[in-house]
Amino acid sequence: MTGRSLVGRTLGHYRILDTLGAGGMGEVYRAEDTTLKRQVALKVLPEELAASQDRLERFQREAETLAAIDHPNIVHIYSVESAALETSPSPGRDDVTTLHFLTMQLVRGERLVDLIPEGGMPVERVLELAIPLVDALRAAHERGIVHRDLKPENVMVDDDSRVKILDFGLAKLFDMPAPDAGASPAVREGEDPSPTQAPTELMTKAGVVLGTVPYMSPEQVQGKPLDHRTDVFSLGVVLYEMACGVRPFRGENSASLISSILRDEPESVAGLRPGAPRRLVDTIERCLEKNREDRFPTARELHAQLERLRTEVTAGRAAVTRPASTAARLGSGARLLLAVASILAIAAGVAWFASRGSGESTGIVDAGPRISSLAVLPMRNLSGDTEQDYLVDGMTEALITDLSRFGELKVISRSSVMRYKGTDKPPSEIARELNVDAIVEGSVVREGDRVGITAQLIEAATETNLWADRYEREISSILSLQGEVARAIAREIQGTLAPGADTPSTGDREVDPEAYEAYLKGMAQFYEMTPAGLEAARHYFERALEEDPDYAPAHGGVALVWGGLGQMGLAPLDEVAPKGRAAAQRALEIDDSVPEAHYALALMRTWGDWDWAGAEPAFRRAIELKPNWADVRAYYSHYLLITGRPREATEQMERALELDPYNTLVQALNGVVLENTDRCEEASAFYRRTLEAVPNHPLALGGLVRTSYCQERYEETYEAAVAHWTARGRPGAVAALESGYSEGGFPGAMGALARWKKEQSENAGVRSCGLGAPFNFAAAGEIREALDCLELDLERHEPNMPYIGVTVTLRSLRNELRFQEFLRRMNLLGPGAAASHPTGQSGSSD
Repeated sequence: MTGRSLVGRTLGHYRILDTLGAGGMGEVYRAEDTTLKRQVALKVLPEELAASQDRLERFQREAETLAAIDHPNIVHIYSVESAALETSPSPGRDDVTTLHFLTMQLVRGERLVDLIPEGGMPVERVLELAIPLVDALRAAHERGIVHRDLKPENVMVDDDSRVKILDFGLAKLFDMPAPDAGASPAVREGEDPSPTQAPTELMTKAGVVLGTVPYMSPEQVQGKPLDHRTDVFSLGVVLYEMACGVRPFRGENSASLISSILRDEPESVAGLRPGAPRRLVDTIERCLEKNREDRFPTARELHAQLERLRTEVTAGRAAVTRPASTAARLGSGARLLLAVASILAIAAGVAWFASRGSGESTGIVDAGPRISSLAVLPMRNLSGDTEQDYLVDGMTEALITDLSRFGELKVISRSSVMRYKGTDKPPSEIARELNVDAIVEGSVVREGDRVGITAQLIEAATETNLWADRYEREISSILSLQGEVARAIAREIQGTLAPGADTPSTGDREVDPEAYEAYLKGMAQFYEMTPAGLEAARHYFERALEEDPDYAPAHGGVALVWGGLGQMGLAPLDEVAPKGRAAAQRALEIDDSVPEAHYALALMRTWGDWDWAGAEPAFRRAIELKPNWADVRAYYSHYLLITGRPREATEQMERALELDPYNTLVQALNGVVLENTDRCEEASAFYRRTLEAVPNHPLALGGLVRTSYCQERYEETYEAAVAHWTARGRPGAVAALESGYSEGGFPGAMGALARWKKEQSENAGVRSCGLGAPFNFAAAGEIREALDCLELDLERHEPNMPYIGVTVTLRSLRNELRFQEFLRRMNLLGPGAAASHPTGQSGSSD
């Protein structure tokens, strides 16, 4: 905006006569074209748009496309121009600013919104205005142009009763931050630009929802990609208002309006306009379908429908609706509730008579859809800033975690839902793939220090919106925001769960925004599970602690990073254990409800300290705090195997797979459980399926080595070992295998590989072998060498040692007295089964 009125001044060859209006898309003036001697409307573009050359060029191209639409019911755009304007009229001053503006047809008449009487227009008048309006949409849509902000304020009826659509396509053209959220002004003389006349609008921002809320389609308020059918929905709202005198969706603010658009069925036109033509009622209802696939596919088809109605009305043949009954006066959603209530009443009566006969009282069972499982799809980032993805993904995970604490509800874990980020798959298809009853969709927008979230709950089988709402908070109160959304969803589904299920309690404390943002960035990097990602994660967690030294989740994040560094061999164990343990304990001193800290302690106590008694409470507490965290359950499953509880281990692993079916780490850990509970053939098939999805998956390749050996398929074991080490990029290991095989067959290959591994450890100054070398020595029949390696591993406290009593690769050693002594010294006297350590990497037992 210019920041001052231009009335009385000259812009190029246009003399500004008066102001017509102002809004987020620019200031609008009535002006005289001194060259052609005609009056025009000038729309002066916001300075934010003018500051970007790329946007100006894009604007020029789009405006040229719009100008090419030659339709009598669309306001013509004459040109896109720029001209210098003196910033001060003082003599001797040459300060100038360049303004960019549109010149458009000036329409003299009234806005459609001002012509709609209380109770609505006569049907003939509705058709007189609606048919040319729809024809204008048809012409634009067939050129690939969508209005995006169709509303009665953007439709003019000139002095000759001709319809004119304003700002066609400008919502797309002005895809940028709007300094003013007021209504886009009608281009006409005598308009009152008072903001009290403006309907509720959303701020316009690049990549953000655009338009005026009461007239938005469901996909528009959710920030989804739009096509011409969003205009069909908006037109349905306009037609409803023309016919009934009120809007179909209402609310006290934008949040309640959005909720109504996503969830509510409007009151029937037939109820508000008894005797309205049936074709009109059906047409409006079809336009207002929440699923765009169910609306009129094109404006051309809608136009044909209205023309048929006009013919019927003119000939007096239009079928009318019957006088409104109680059910007719209710919306379709209310009629459904009425029908359900009637069914329940009958059921209650039957139950009453049955209870009288049996002497027992009977309650009424909820007849609605039962929701025992759901998936929270990745929230959409509507901020127009990819740097905010970390915040949006963090809110997705927070909502997942909060909901997973609710009774018996199964909530799919983060890694499996993130594969649907940016997908166009319908909710019903996603629900089938994840085996859930419902889907939660949502979007997040951040503007400065405020963050807003819009969410909806969708019943999967029918894609019915069960609930929707919008929330907004300062970012310091983001935990409260997340908790409120989770509780609202939980309340919606509470009646569908087992009796006694409680609404989840969520943390509502305030957070330091800088610390919280750094923490989220750290978790985003941690999930990459790469050396660079772990280092970046530690950097962000430490930055968070600089902002707030008592921010417990960041301490928990540090603990996880140290565990990851140790698991990936990027830091020595004697450094990992004390630093990781200290970070976890510090987190729990501040806040005992940090699941990451309990998880980190559980891992350290199991694979670092061999503290079986201390590890299990930590695992259980982490699961209690974050029930859907599949990684925790998978490693708890391994703990249970190690400590001789295979049935419980299998149950935990099956639950982990239910919660996170596409998590490759969990899949690999499950393969380990299968192979070590005498299901080697099943495990082998599982690993092969993993390799079909992810070729050269290292965990699956290592698993095939073990399962082939378990089934005594030694040639396959050799081939799998070569493939595994080739994929890991270790030519020395491959050479050892090949030379050993050529000299002594399979035993020779295993012995040569074991000696190569031991040599590599000695060259690195490490006096241990890992479980890989003992397995290879045992497979070669070199029992003494295998036991010697295990002795070294025991002395060094090698992390994979807890698996020695359960792994199939060392079964040939179990009757050896030295081996039994190793188990006694580790306090592992019962059988178990597993063969990987907390990274999910195989214990190199190949």
